[in-house]
Amino acid sequence: MPVTDLVVISAALNVPPALLLYPAQPDDMIEYLPAQELRSIDAVQAFAGERTVINETRESIALLRLARRWRALVADIAALEHAQALAGDADDEMIDSLLPGQSYRKRLETAREERDEVRAAITKLTAADA
Repeated sequence: MPVTDLVVISAALNVPPALLLYPAQPDDMIEYLPAQELRSIDAVQAFAGERTVINETRESIALLRLARRWRALVADIAALEHAQALAGDADDEMIDSLLPGQSYRKRLETAREERDEVRAAITKLTAADA
């Protein structure tokens, strides 16, 4: 079944797509792969890319953590850029009052730098696997 069909069916039933794949209770054991059982919740998290369940190595765990951090930084950057767009031509002081802590320009710069560092680390880890 194509993934698009899964999404359409889940929308029609008003249930998450993962529930169609793994309908058991979260703690119930299901067959994730032939001859490999997992708790249903672990299977859903593996399917969503939130955890690894096969060949968990230091590198795969590090890659997963880096991917989560990258996703969080991208969201932070989008929020900071949105705040900047909302403020328009307002002065920096007004924008900073919307975002307590260090100035929004510094926060945005720091988040972009860290995002680039995380991306480089992900590239390095995935290149080592190739």
